[in-house]
Amino acid sequence: MNIKENYQKLRREIPQDVSIIVACKTRTPEEIGEVINAGALNLGENYVQEAERIYEELGEKSKNLKWHMIGHMQKNKINRVLKIFDVIQTIDSKEIAVALNKRAERVGKVTPVFIEINLADEQTKSGVMADYGIIESLAKYILQLKHLRLEGLSL
Repeated sequence: MNIKENYQKLRREIPQDVSIIVACKTRTPEEIGEVINAGALNLGENYVQEAERIYEELGEKSKNLKWHMIGHMQKNKINRVLKIFDVIQTIDSKEIAVALNKRAERVGKVTPVFIEINLADEQTKSGVMADYGIIESLAKYILQLKHLRLEGLSL
């Protein structure tokens, strides 16, 4: 089964009100174009520079998609992230939330975000510890920020 067939099969099996985020990591623009042509509307990318390249190569198609940042969020790349991504699924600290909120305010944008949780508590992975108190504290903090809209948790 090719990418198009796999996507279409999943789309038939999963309720229409459930979004499918297609992770683009290591995929060519041709493969990404194939899944878009199959009906994909949500793309996830780990790296800002890869997203920029794909966004540019897809041209007008890029503007009709919802882009999800699924890789670790770095403060020094927030301005670039806000130019492409519609959703940030990897907020893992108050520091990142504050920096993203300030820059989103500057560009007049309210950005949907998810708190990233490191379920296995792996040192090499990003995300907050899977501790209810820590997650609750970060969630309450984000809810006070006017230019971020907390949508859920990313595991």
